[in-house]
Amino acid sequence: MSHGGGEIVHHENHHSRLIVFSIFIAILAFLIVTSFYDGSSLTGNFINGERPNSTTKFYAELTSPNLDLEGNFEKLEIRGGSDSFFYVGDQKFRLSSTRNYIIIENYTGEMSFNSQDIKSLNGKALKVTVNGIVMEPNEKDSLKVSFEKELRYTFLNIESEVLVKKIFYSSSGIIKINDGKNIFNLEDENIGIENFIGSLKVENNKFKMNGSIEGMEIQGKNKISVSQ
Repeated sequence: MSHGGGEIVHHENHHSRLIVFSIFIAILAFLIVTSFYDGSSLTGNFINGERPNSTTKFYAELTSPNLDLEGNFEKLEIRGGSDSFFYVGDQKFRLSSTRNYIIIENYTGEMSFNSQDIKSLNGKALKVTVNGIVMEPNEKDSLKVSFEKELRYTFLNIESEVLVKKIFYSSSGIIKINDGKNIFNLEDENIGIENFIGSLKVENNKFKMNGSIEGMEIQGKNKISVSQ
């Protein structure tokens, strides 16, 4: 009787060790994957996961990084030129090489841009205005939108609750925390921002972020860290 009970305890201990080992492997894999994340992408709104706890007010005017966006956006405004076509539903618009004004409302999709060009835009929208011409889908459908080629822009506005999970790059400019109570001037210094929620705008070669953050770190002449 006692011998059989010993076998049961041994089996249960072996099973427990397997569970602990499996959890350890899962955590290790997660740490490996996240350690290679370069922080260069943004995810719009909250299509995956809950809203982060971002309560520190944040405003910045910086040099623009290379960014990839994907998600749901209330409104995109674009001014710029491209000697190519802009596709909206089954329509094809010839764009001016210098002056175009495009408004995309209730946009779901992806886009990427740097300080000068919108590299790509591909998704769906509920309303699109191209140089004064308004297009809306029939009933509850949406309009597919995309650029044929890169568009050189002079103004870009993205509203409203865009979520920047993590970004880290070298930049110059000014940062204001908590309604200007703390001001930081950057000159070719590394800036890391975590869980920014707000609007993005690129205007006069300045990348403007207006919203709130969960954390920030500046690596320059002095190391500065802001967290909740």
